[in-house]
Amino acid sequence: MEHFFDVHAPLELGPVVIEVPHAGIELDEATRRRLPREGSVAQAVLADSDIGADRIWESCRGAGATLIVARASRYVVDLNTEPYIPSAYEDKLPSQLREIRRTSASGLRWCEDRPTAIEVQEGIARYLDPYHLAVATALDEAAKRNGAVILLSAHTYPSRSSSDADVVIGTRHGTTASLELRSLVADAIEAHGLSVALEAPFAGGYSLARHARPVEHRFALQLEVARRLVCRDGGGFSVSEDGVDQLNRITQDLHARLMAYVASRAL
Repeated sequence: MEHFFDVHAPLELGPVVIEVPHAGIELDEATRRRLPREGSVAQAVLADSDIGADRIWESCRGAGATLIVARASRYVVDLNTEPYIPSAYEDKLPSQLREIRRTSASGLRWCEDRPTAIEVQEGIARYLDPYHLAVATALDEAAKRNGAVILLSAHTYPSRSSSDADVVIGTRHGTTASLELRSLVADAIEAHGLSVALEAPFAGGYSLARHARPVEHRFALQLEVARRLVCRDGGGFSVSEDGVDQLNRITQDLHARLMAYVASRAL
């Protein structure tokens, strides 16, 4: 998995960068060895991805957005969570005390060993840092051209989540984007008849913490779209083209409003 993410740069570079860290389903050999040998592993990997998150935003590329999409499964690396490196003591624990209990949205259950400190550090060097370097580079280029940049961290979430909103907007409680910008995004979504929740249960993850610098006009928001809007049968594991088309119209409108927001302020 030499190239585990794709960068789709527009012809005319606008002020919006969209990163999709959890839509991938590809596995490397080390991860395959940790997964169960029985049951539908492929179904579990798909079910636990952010199904359709890349499709929702792909139409914004033609209007100037840069789109960065990870192809690796979150089982290989969670690009939106700060990595935890086990201590030497934890590495020496017996296998059964290092086990992680997994329950997929598909229903498959298994236990696996936690990665060792060396494995985590290798994953950071091979996957996490190169991905976030690509995000940072895209943000730098967009900011240089437009004076400001807005990062959208794009996700979808399953219906079993604790939220019943159509879209959840996170700014790490106002620390990665202004209330004005968050309200603009919420108003754009609600104008299309969708319901919005703010900051809960998804306040924003590692991508926002790593890349947002509002004082330098580098803003970031995490957008979680309910899977029932993207998938057939109200939230299964198969993308609905009608649902994607409807959401593309909403994201195109939101993207246009964000571009106008930056342009009007001549940041």
